Amino acid sequence: AASAAPTLSSSLMAKRVRDDLAAAVTASLEANGVPPPGEPLLRAINPSSDALQACAPSATEHLIAVISSRCSEPLAAVRAITSQYRMTNKPAPTKPSFYVSSVTAPLRAAAAPSGCLSLVDAATRSHCLSSVSDRVCGRMAVLVEELFVSVRKLTQTLKKLNR
Repeated sequence: AASAAPTLSSSLMAKRVRDDLAAAVTASLEANGVPPPGEPLLRAINPSSDALQACAPSATEHLIAVISSRCSEPLAAVRAITSQYRMTNKPAPTKPSFYVSSVTAPLRAAAAPSGCLSLVDAATRSHCLSSVSDRVCGRMAVLVEELFVSVRKLTQTLKKLNR
């Protein structure tokens, strides 16, 4: 049986909520001369971390969707390729188009040490990276197929006109 896709690590998020919030509350109480509450404080924080865990799957999917969308924006330039070479004597391209490096920029930013994927565990990070890559490559494949269909139709039309 296939396991569920990793999500923003609920245990990592819960731990951060418990630890960071508990530390902040404890520090605030101690600064005001109140002894730290210890375990009762953690019991009070647990429902919040449980609620956060319930949001993890949708948060992961939203993160993937946002990064995929940002990576896919430059792909609109694929449609312009036909017009750049149609009815010109320009040679076929020999190097990547100008927009290619910008396609992966949002993913690289998210995966950077200070990026949003640095806040998740390794399994979730890997899942997000592969999901975004799959979506962007799928979008690119659709656009390229549309481009080829357009070129084929144009070629057929030109052949008919030249008869």
